[in-house]
Amino acid sequence: MERTKFYDAVRTGLGRLSQDNVNGFETILDEAERQRTPLNNLAYMLATAWWETAKTMQPVREAFFIAPNDFERAERWRKRNLRYYPYYGRGLPQLTWERNYRKMTEGLRDRFKAKYPDFDLVKNPDQALIPEIAIAIMFEGMLHGYYTGKALKDYFTDNKSEWV
Repeated sequence: MERTKFYDAVRTGLGRLSQDNVNGFETILDEAERQRTPLNNLAYMLATAWWETAKTMQPVREAFFIAPNDFERAERWRKRNLRYYPYYGRGLPQLTWERNYRKMTEGLRDRFKAKYPDFDLVKNPDQALIPEIAIAIMFEGMLHGYYTGKALKDYFTDNKSEWV
């Protein structure tokens, strides 16, 4: 992919990008190249990350806008309002519910056990906010259908593109 052309197109559609935006795009693009992700899948993944992170392209906590500068206040709100607390959304697309944290721990343990010997998203859900882990969660979840039971290949093939 010619990244200069990519950013020209992105800036035409989205406007000025912050350095955090570019850093987020870059890490996702790097992983997409490493995995040889088809462009239609990558486009959907980037759009999802843009939307789910409120245009930051950085891993976020669900409802981070409640009190962006007051973690304790936001956490009290999450505890009161989210029935799946403490397994509320974290990451690029929001990983939620204990079963999904468990599934991702099992699916990614081998990949991260050397760098993060205590890797366990169930015991430490905030690990889903570590950028390289958040990106791995996004790719695993979307490419293999962990979030919805449907993988991107169910919607995007050489002959089919179902964006909705």
